[in-house]
Amino acid sequence: MLIVMTIDHLDHAGPIYHFTYEPLGYASAAEGFVLISGVVAGIVYTRHAERGELGKRLRRRLATLWAHHAVVVGGLFAYRWIWPDQRPAGGIEAALAAAVGGLILVNQQPPLDILPIYLVMVAFLPVVLGALRAGRAPWLLVASAGAWIVAQAPYVREIALPTLVIPVAGWRIVGHPNQFDLLAWQLLFVAGVWAGWRWHRGLPLPLRPASGRWWASAAAVAVVLMLVRHGVGLPELPLERPIVGRANLGPLRLVNIALLVWLLAQVVGRRPGLLRSPWVELLGRHALVVFVWHVGLQLFLRPWYLEAAGRWGIGARAVILVVALASLTVPAWAREHLRGRRRQRANPA
Repeated sequence: MLIVMTIDHLDHAGPIYHFTYEPLGYASAAEGFVLISGVVAGIVYTRHAERGELGKRLRRRLATLWAHHAVVVGGLFAYRWIWPDQRPAGGIEAALAAAVGGLILVNQQPPLDILPIYLVMVAFLPVVLGALRAGRAPWLLVASAGAWIVAQAPYVREIALPTLVIPVAGWRIVGHPNQFDLLAWQLLFVAGVWAGWRWHRGLPLPLRPASGRWWASAAAVAVVLMLVRHGVGLPELPLERPIVGRANLGPLRLVNIALLVWLLAQVVGRRPGLLRSPWVELLGRHALVVFVWHVGLQLFLRPWYLEAAGRWGIGARAVILVVALASLTVPAWAREHLRGRRRQRANPA
């Protein structure tokens, strides 16, 4: 998911972006990122809960998430310091106020959107895991689905996510709502936690191998949604429509995501090693630091990327994207190396 996100954010609205952003229908890398994060959290924190370490581990994780978010905030401020034309109205003081708003999680404009919403979801893990361990999984899923239904009301977002203005020592800290509606997007995370919890407990998931008839039906619907998304042979359904909206995780978008997850699970179930890649697994093990790195690329590489693309065309775009994707290895390898050295110090031969 981080690979696709890097391409999309560097080549935003460019020719390559049109092939990588939602290529399979109404489903983007962001949805996959949240869903997989939920699965991993369900596996890892169920284990910690069984050992009686949930509170300690969660406090450490929340501090880590905020620290990485602070790095992103600092990077955005540095970007605006270097390029004055990218500063908000009000100049460097407004940029500094926006950074303070980012640190206290009230300013969630991109790229300050993913980590805050993830932080809130992780903070609610004790409630989610508590319900699962108490045998209340059906009620948990119903409550999560209910919150998603509430988010579909057109007026809810305006009420739940107002633009805040917080006066602090003569400053006006302007808070901006997250482009991802928490009431809607929590459904993906909760579903992922439920799946990870069941996997850790050795319980079956509704992803067992299906007959060819089910395969064909699911694939046919997925193909139709893909064609509608891109307006190929069928009337295009614009992303502004609430039924496929990204902010509210519209109903048809949710159906599309569920179909793609089910089809992918069917493929992986039959060919377990088909999609395995040591490089992708390395990036996944260190997703947080790789995410921060990708934001840095988005901020500091994109100006030169656009300049090179304007001069030399799509060839320059492709070369720079390959180099940018290869560079994702740097923070992942550094974190892996650091962990290895810590283990050696903790367990000397």
